[in-house]
Amino acid sequence: MKTIILAAIFVPFTYFLGGGIEEVAKAIRNGDVETLANHFDEEIELAINDEEDLYDKATAKEMLAEFFASTSPKAFKIVHSGQAKSNAQYCIGDFTTGKGVYRVSFVTKGSGDDFLIQELRIEKE
Repeated sequence: MKTIILAAIFVPFTYFLGGGIEEVAKAIRNGDVETLANHFDEEIELAINDEEDLYDKATAKEMLAEFFASTSPKAFKIVHSGQAKSNAQYCIGDFTTGKGVYRVSFVTKGSGDDFLIQELRIEKE
């Protein structure tokens, strides 16, 4: 009985947090700019190393494509993730590329398949 109760509580919670975060993590791991850009908000706060600003979707997609092309993505490991106030989820992870390891963090808003990436930061460790 306790197992059923725990599953009833735990499964929806992990689905709620995992949907968007897992999809973004997989896209980063694979260098999949299309999947990431499909979930960009109309404007996204994007930081790649020392270049940081608020960009429209198309510009952010182009910048990210250039970054992935120049670094050869290899792996992405989630270090920490969770939920903030107002239906926002966040994730921090280590992104291994052909040019070294980067610390990546991102914030999404929404849940399940209906989420938008509002902030994405990629910084060399």
